[in-house]
Amino acid sequence: PNILIGKNVDNNKSVWFNPVKTEPKKLANQHILIVGKSGAGKSQTTSSILYELNQENIPFLILDFQGEYISSELHNSNEELFMKITDAVELDPSLGMGINPLELSTDNNKKTKSSFMNNVYQVSGILKQIFGLGDIQHPVLKDAIKRVYYEKGFSAKDINTWNNEPPAFHEIWDVLEIMEQNEGTNVRNLKYRIEPLFENNIFVSSGSGFSIDDMLNQNSIINLSTLPTPEIMKSVARFILQSVYNRMLSEGPSQSIKLYVVIDEAHKLSYDQTLTDLIREARKYGVGFILASQSVRDFDTVVFENMGTKIALQLEGEDAKYMANNFGVTDKAQKNNVMKSLQHQEPFRALIRNNHFEPFIQVDITPFYKKTVDKK
Repeated sequence: PNILIGKNVDNNKSVWFNPVKTEPKKLANQHILIVGKSGAGKSQTTSSILYELNQENIPFLILDFQGEYISSELHNSNEELFMKITDAVELDPSLGMGINPLELSTDNNKKTKSSFMNNVYQVSGILKQIFGLGDIQHPVLKDAIKRVYYEKGFSAKDINTWNNEPPAFHEIWDVLEIMEQNEGTNVRNLKYRIEPLFENNIFVSSGSGFSIDDMLNQNSIINLSTLPTPEIMKSVARFILQSVYNRMLSEGPSQSIKLYVVIDEAHKLSYDQTLTDLIREARKYGVGFILASQSVRDFDTVVFENMGTKIALQLEGEDAKYMANNFGVTDKAQKNNVMKSLQHQEPFRALIRNNHFEPFIQVDITPFYKKTVDKK
């Protein structure tokens, strides 16, 4: 794909993003980080890139925390809505999703399921982080998840049992109900913490709600803003990403880019090991990530290291300093230059750094509202 980003401030030449081009150098990966303070043009930049990707027949999946990409305010120069012009479909997770976080991934090479114990640690770890579970509550949850697998006949000693029908997500709650009768307070405290995730009945059985196929076979916008609490939004986002990862594994490596996953307000997700691994490995499976955020300092440095292209719009004070330190330039004078530029850029002006633009270039972004349909 050849994606028009905007014009180079120094020479007024068009600036293109091409993740497969190997001259002058190959990009580290196809991922893009887009940061900027509120009003700097972050959503316009992201939707402009997505519009161009759609023109190249590369589908996208947006995890939309604020309902920004379904908004009637997001339109091009012809007053056509972003959703309409990209044929995107809004999916509402509050109505239920046919996604099961307890489903095991299949390795395309070995044609075998991964160990259910991996899932026990992964799911309990994700929920520990999101719901702030303590050192007593986390082992109780881990035990409950183990038990639902055991009840379905799964055994750590027998790899054939890993092909069994996985337990449904709500069965964790059923087991906790039984455990509470025997173990009392610790289980009760855990249930109180995670109850919203179960009482909203989001992870329904396959066949009802939208599925991973629905998400990946079209341009999809997952409207997380319909969910009642930040914890549920984060849980749904994380388990959707896990489903995408499982699909990547089952389909095997890809030379071409098959999908871009966009995480809007990306700082809201905690970048635990499983998520950073997913982003790191996505490259070989043909999946690109676009992380967009205004809260730069909420990112761990590992996120910056995993982003092959960084687009930094206007930032203020400490955010500008943090971004300059994580922009990838090592020279002290250049770092200082980056920090000053970030603070004084006008809206829709950005510093861009990747292996094609070294150390960096300054670009006037072509926002989505200036796009016309007849690009090609």
